Amino acid sequence: MSRRLKGLRQRLITLDEEIEIAEAELSTINDDVNYKRKERALNTLYSRYDTLEAEIQELELKSSKKRSDSKIITFKKGFQGNFISIDYCQSKQYFGRISNQVQQSGGAAAFFLNEAYRLRGDILAQHIEDTLSTQCQDIQSFPIEFAPGEPKNQEVLLSKILGYLGESEPATPEQVIAQICQSLQIGSIRVFKIYNWDELQDPYHVLKWFLDSFWLPLIDRCQSHCQIEKLVKVQLFALIICQSNDPDILKQPYYAEHDTYNPCQVSRETSLVHLPLSCWTETEIKDWMCRFPPPKYTRNFPAIQDLARRFYRTTEGVPVNVVELILKEYENMEAG
Repeated sequence: MSRRLKGLRQRLITLDEEIEIAEAELSTINDDVNYKRKERALNTLYSRYDTLEAEIQELELKSSKKRSDSKIITFKKGFQGNFISIDYCQSKQYFGRISNQVQQSGGAAAFFLNEAYRLRGDILAQHIEDTLSTQCQDIQSFPIEFAPGEPKNQEVLLSKILGYLGESEPATPEQVIAQICQSLQIGSIRVFKIYNWDELQDPYHVLKWFLDSFWLPLIDRCQSHCQIEKLVKVQLFALIICQSNDPDILKQPYYAEHDTYNPCQVSRETSLVHLPLSCWTETEIKDWMCRFPPPKYTRNFPAIQDLARRFYRTTEGVPVNVVELILKEYENMEAG
């Protein structure tokens, strides 16, 4: 409770006591002049009481809304991490196998996510980052996003990476690579996460540039640096995220099969691993809801089945819509 609200409530109690005394005194007055004078004074107390009570109610409403908003935010944050277990099984398996190889021997892996907005690739990307964050003490992320109105080309991409290294001057890829290598220690992890690749002016050209001029030279230089400095278990990861659906970018000649990818022998033709995303089935939604049941139906399986069926039919299993609808329904139940 705020100090102001506490003070106003105490003033209301005191004012209520004054009104009781004034009402008792008024009932004993027989003189018309004194009665009217006392009645005017009592009406003033009533008016003050009503004003004070309205102010208290307004503060209580704001306080209640603030608690409710805070509860909803906490609820959302708590649930966002749970959606990874609806599906993503295939991509989690691919990532798990490759990241285990990288963790054991060091090396590099670049993952590509297509149609990430509609299929909620951000949930998978966050899972990858959370997993990597538990594997070492020295982890540095380079989250890169292009803002509306700014140039979207390879020069801007390079400058954004350079900005995380504490530099602002224009630089060549070689200079940026050298800075990254100098920052490494035993067990270091570096993660380059590019959110909206499809907004680049020429995404296919920049992808070729990124691999030929930055990513592959970075891998080679880091391997040499680690051998000279005797740094072991150094890991490099890139998450390239295309928010829209661009099937042609998946036809570029850079993708490796997940089961043959070797993080210690990365070539141009095998420099990317596609992590597939898909819509969710009614069964997947229902199974997830059984593990994270709605607040009102923790003991009502038929209700969960009905809700899962409605969620699926309403959204056609499109993850961005499924998540929005589940959060909305669960929040309403939590608030109610």
